[in-house]
Amino acid sequence: MLPLNVVNDLDRLAAEGVIDFDAAALLTGASPRYVGNPQIPMLPPTEIPINKGQLNQPKSDTFMDPNTGLPKTQPEQSGNPAWKKILFAGLVIAGGIFGISKIKGVKTFFKNKKITTPQFIKDGWSAVTKKCSQCWSWVKGFFGKFKKKP
Repeated sequence: MLPLNVVNDLDRLAAEGVIDFDAAALLTGASPRYVGNPQIPMLPPTEIPINKGQLNQPKSDTFMDPNTGLPKTQPEQSGNPAWKKILFAGLVIAGGIFGISKIKGVKTFFKNKKITTPQFIKDGWSAVTKKCSQCWSWVKGFFGKFKKKP
């Protein structure tokens, strides 16, 4: 007995006009069902229609901006405000520091380690604080001119 897919393939060839007789009936020994180029409506289509081949596809592209037709460049908002993100980041950092401090040997490592600040950082910090104090004294002097004298 022939497998069913051979009969279906021969029916499809007859429906497309490649062969001109009922080859499946000839091979199986049955009486011919048709002669010529039959148009059997039960046969599945041999070509997938261009726009109807894939079902349940989205109607619009979510990565394209519908106004400009170009890809979106800005990420969508997550719905969480910035203060929640900052608070969570601080919580993660604090938890990480707490967890690292509980590892044996970390406290003794940092107690015995002499960490020295490089001289260029010390000089830069003193220059920044000097400029800030000069700026602050200028602001105090500027607003001090407008005080009422008793």
